Amino acid sequence: MGAYAGPANLMPSPSRIDIIIHESDAEWWQIVAAVGPLVVILGVVLFVAIGWFRLRDLKTKTGRQSDWWPRARWALEASLEDDPKRREVGLAALELLNESSLPGKEESLIIAEAWRMPLRDAET
Repeated sequence: MGAYAGPANLMPSPSRIDIIIHESDAEWWQIVAAVGPLVVILGVVLFVAIGWFRLRDLKTKTGRQSDWWPRARWALEASLEDDPKRREVGLAALELLNESSLPGKEESLIIAEAWRMPLRDAET
């Protein structure tokens, strides 16, 4: 008995593959489809960055506003002192606190009312 050679040629030989290169410009929709995902990713990154910066600024401003009232209270108490130098410092602090961007409309009105009569009378 001879050696088994197997089936002679069960796999067909590979056929020729033609590669066709088109030298025409891409259509507009092909360009949009290719660049679209990148634009979406950049938009999301920009949206997240803007949100993060706004949140950080809001936290900073909120922290500074929470410190405003103790300072205003100290300035009000100092402006009613008998010591003229302490009263002068208190009035100056009230003026600075009221001119800052931290107080809201209500806080500015409170300082204005405190400044209008009793503090002006105490100053003179």
